[in-house]
Amino acid sequence: MSIVAMKKMSLIAHSSEESRLMKVFLKTGCVEIITANLQEMTSYPNLKRRREEIDLKLLKVSFAINFLKETLNRQKQLEKKSKEKKDESNQELLKVSFKKENKLVALEEYEEIAKDEIELFSYISEIEHINSSMVDIKSEKARNFSLIEQLTPYIDIDIKFSEIKDTKNVVFFLGYIPAIKSEVVNEKLKDKAFLKLHDGDKLRALFISAHRDKEAEIAAILSENEFSKCPFTFERTPAEKIAGLISDNLLLDERREGLWKEGIELLTFADRLKLLYDHYLIEIAKIECLSKSPGTNRIFIMEGWVPAEKAVEIEKEVSEKCKRAELFFRDPLENENPPTLTSNGPLVKPFTGITDNFGKPNYRERDPNLFVALFYFLIFGIMMGDAGYGLLIAIACFAMVKVIKPVKDSGKMLLMFGLCGISTFVWGIAFGSWFGIEPTHTFLKYFTWFNPMKEPLLLFMLSLAVGILQIGTGFLLKGIAEIKMGRALKGILNNFSWVIIFVGIYCLFPNGMIFLGAIRPEPVPTWFAVAGNIGMYIALVGLALLVIGGMIGKKNPIKMVGGALGNVYGSINVMSDILSYSRLFGLGLTTGVIGYAINILGTIIVDIFFKGLWIGWIVAAPILLIGHTFNLAINLLGAYVHNSRLQYVEFFGRFYEGSGHAFMPLGSKTKYSYLDN
Repeated sequence: MSIVAMKKMSLIAHSSEESRLMKVFLKTGCVEIITANLQEMTSYPNLKRRREEIDLKLLKVSFAINFLKETLNRQKQLEKKSKEKKDESNQELLKVSFKKENKLVALEEYEEIAKDEIELFSYISEIEHINSSMVDIKSEKARNFSLIEQLTPYIDIDIKFSEIKDTKNVVFFLGYIPAIKSEVVNEKLKDKAFLKLHDGDKLRALFISAHRDKEAEIAAILSENEFSKCPFTFERTPAEKIAGLISDNLLLDERREGLWKEGIELLTFADRLKLLYDHYLIEIAKIECLSKSPGTNRIFIMEGWVPAEKAVEIEKEVSEKCKRAELFFRDPLENENPPTLTSNGPLVKPFTGITDNFGKPNYRERDPNLFVALFYFLIFGIMMGDAGYGLLIAIACFAMVKVIKPVKDSGKMLLMFGLCGISTFVWGIAFGSWFGIEPTHTFLKYFTWFNPMKEPLLLFMLSLAVGILQIGTGFLLKGIAEIKMGRALKGILNNFSWVIIFVGIYCLFPNGMIFLGAIRPEPVPTWFAVAGNIGMYIALVGLALLVIGGMIGKKNPIKMVGGALGNVYGSINVMSDILSYSRLFGLGLTTGVIGYAINILGTIIVDIFFKGLWIGWIVAAPILLIGHTFNLAINLLGAYVHNSRLQYVEFFGRFYEGSGHAFMPLGSKTKYSYLDN
C-alpha cells in the first residue's frame, strides 16, 4: 500500500516508427508521455492542422450524439404515451445508453470503426439535416405565435383587413389602444366619428370611420392615447387568419413528429458513433504525445513516465515491435515531479476515490489511503449505526458488483459502500439497532454494547475518542514526515507532543466519562484513579514538549515566549477539530431516532386504528417501507458527506498536501468505453 515507483523513459526512434510506438503504448496502458525539453538541432512537430481536422470531426460526432440523446428522451415519451393508450401496435422501441459503458474495447475495434468513418458521417449529415429542419420549424412556429399574439386584439372584427381602405370623403382607423385609455377615447370621439371598441383585458381594438375633415383631429386624439395602427393587409378576417396560423402550427407539429421518428431510426447507429468519438479522443491523445516530442526530419525523441515494474515489459515490447527505436530508463531526479500512481489492496482500493476527490498525493509524499480506508470505514458505521440498514447496503452493493462486473476501477464506489455497509452492520449490532428495533427478546441482545438512545453521552464520548484517534494519527504521520525530511526536532516537539497529549487524554477518559455521567460503575475500579494520574503526567509531558517546540529556533526571549504561547494557543484549533467529531454523535443518534419514530407510527396504526388485527400490518407496511427507505437514503447521504468532510478538513489538515498529479497513461481518456489494455 504505497505510491508506485516511477522510471523516466527516454526514447529515440526513426519517424517511421511513430504509429507502431503509439500502438505499443496504448496496448500496454502504462506510459504517460511528457514534453521533452530539447532545443538543439531539433524542433517540435507542427500538428496543428491535423489536430484541427480531428477536433472538427469530434465536434460533429459530439453534436450527433447529443442530438440522439434528445431523440432518446423523445423515444421514452412516445413509449410512455403508447403504454397509456395501451397501443400494442407500436413496435418495441430501441434501448440505448449514453453513459460510459461497462465494457472493455480492444484497440483494434477503435481502428476498425475508423474505417466506417465515411458511412457514419453520412448518417451525421442526415442528423444535421433533421436538426436544421427542426430549427426552421421552431422558428416558423415562433413567428406564427408572435403573429397570433399581434392579431388577438382584432379577433372580434369580422371585416377582412384588405377591405379597410380610405375613400374620397371617408377615412378609417383600425388599431388598438390600452384598455385603461378606452373610456377617454370614447368620450372625446363620440361626437366626431363612428367608433367601435372591442373587448380586451389589456388592449382593446378599435374601428373608427369619420369624414376626412376630422382626420387630423382624430389622429391627434389617438396619438395622445397610445394608439397603435394595425399594419395588416391580409385577404382574411382576423379570426380566419388566426385559425389559419393555428392550422399551420399543427402541420408543423406533424412535420416535427415525422422528423423525430426519422431521428429515432438513427438511434441504431448510436453505439458506433460513441465508439468513433472515443477513437477520435485516442487520436487526439496521440497527437498531443507527438507534439511533445521534438525531432528532425528523420528521427524524434520522446520522454515519459512508466511504473518501474512495467519498464522491462515496455522495453521488450518496443524492441520486438519497433526495430528502429532505442529505449532508456532512469530513476527520477530530485528536481523532477513524477506522476502519482498508488497501489493498494482490495480492501483499501475502493476508498481511494475519497482521497482522489481531495487531491492525489505527491510522488514523494506518504500514501494516506490505508488510513483513510480504516477511519472512513470506522466512522461510517458509527454514523449509520443500524445493523438492518448495514445488511441491506452491503447485500445491495455486493450484489450489484456481482451482476454488473465493473471493469477497471469503475466499481470502486459500489465496493466502498458495500464495505461501509459491513461497518454499519457491526456497529448496528453493538448499538442494538435493527431497523430501529432493539433486540431485547432475542439472542442478539447479548451482542449489544449499549443503546445510543438510552445512553447518548456514551455515544458522544465514543465520537470524541474516534476524533482524538484520527487527529492523533494525523500528527503522528506529520511527525514521521518531518523526521524523514531532516527536521527531527520539529517533528518531535510540534507533532509527537500532541500524540503524547492524546495518550494522556485517553488515560483520563474513564474518569471523564464518570464525571459526565456517561458511565456509572459501582464500585469505581481502582485502576481508574491510577490511569487518571498517569494520564495527567503524560499529558503534562506532551504539553511541555509543545511549549518547548514553540521556543526552539528563537534567540530573542520575547519571541521565545510568543512562540510558546502561540503553540499553546493553537491547541484551541485542535480541540475545535476534535469537537467536530460530535457529528458522529448527531448522525448516529438521528438514524436510530428516526427509525424508532417510524416504527412507533407503524405500531400506532396496527394497535390503535386496527386493534392489533393482521390487516393493520398490510396498511402499515407501505408506511414502514417508505419511512425506512427515506431514513436509509438521507442518512446514507449524510454519512458520505460528513465522513468525507472529516477526512478532508480535520484529518488531511494535519499532514496531507495532495499536491501530486495523477498518472494518466496514453489511452486513459475515453468517454463512452474503456480501452482494453
